[in-house]
Amino acid sequence: MESLRRHTRIHTGDKPFKCAHCAKAFALKCYLKDHERVHTGEKPFSCSKCSKSFSQSSALRRHLTAHTGENSTKCVHCEKTFQKAYLKEHMRSHSEEERLKCPHCDKTFNLKPTLDHHVKVSHGAKVYSCSKCKKSLASPSGLRSHMQSHTGEKPFECSLCSKSFAQKQKLQ
Repeated sequence: MESLRRHTRIHTGDKPFKCAHCAKAFALKCYLKDHERVHTGEKPFSCSKCSKSFSQSSALRRHLTAHTGENSTKCVHCEKTFQKAYLKEHMRSHSEEERLKCPHCDKTFNLKPTLDHHVKVSHGAKVYSCSKCKKSLASPSGLRSHMQSHTGEKPFECSLCSKSFAQKQKLQ
């Protein structure tokens, strides 16, 4: 009975699961959970080949084809290979006209997600405030990372030499 109710939402447009961070709503609870990772910065899906992390399992599956060479196309300018979906974005790096310009400053970017991140962090509302030093940050994950500068916490440890790091990117 529950699965029928979930299925009928597809046809009725009923979206009872509301995001606490923005105005988006979803027909299924699992869709809301996936979406909320946009706000939390959580990336639970990690590549076993290169340790990159993703917020969606579909993004990890798409990324894995980069390691297998499946669906890859060579750039005519530099011979690097990309999945077809990413080749167009890569081509912007070879042309100043096609780069994506920030609407708030003069910076330009090859990739839309990079531009979006820049806008959010540099020009967006910084609503997450540090209780220790009053610094404001744009995301909960940014605040968590910043708080480690006060606590000295270094939760990311190298499995080869046991050196610890405050941020996952520094470990990688």
